[in-house]
Amino acid sequence: MIAEDHEGVRTMALETLEGFGYRVVVARDGEEALRLFEAGAEEIALAVLDVVMPRLGGPALYQKLTAIKPQLSVIFTTGYMGEIASLEPFLANGATLLQKPYSPASLGRRVREVLDATAKMPRESSPAPHNA
Repeated sequence: MIAEDHEGVRTMALETLEGFGYRVVVARDGEEALRLFEAGAEEIALAVLDVVMPRLGGPALYQKLTAIKPQLSVIFTTGYMGEIASLEPFLANGATLLQKPYSPASLGRRVREVLDATAKMPRESSPAPHNA
């Protein structure tokens, strides 16, 4: 899942991840992401969440998504250095960070790293390809 309010970034991320073979659900804001997640949580292995979004920001969305699916892998994205300190509790709980602006290659690499790390954890394994 990608939750990103900036259309250009959202489109680039979608095209990048689909190009790597992932099935991707896309949301324009946090509330839309929550609705989509509630409808298909079992199909979503990873969420890429923009920290600042209208109607429900990334950290609040993270809390709602992980309440539904505690084992969900999350990558926060932000271009604001000042927000990184506020993400510490989430990063300490296993979420990761990808600084904006990011390239298609760095997005693809980070998604693969997170999914590979998740696959090594003693949880339910799911068949590839994973949804992002």
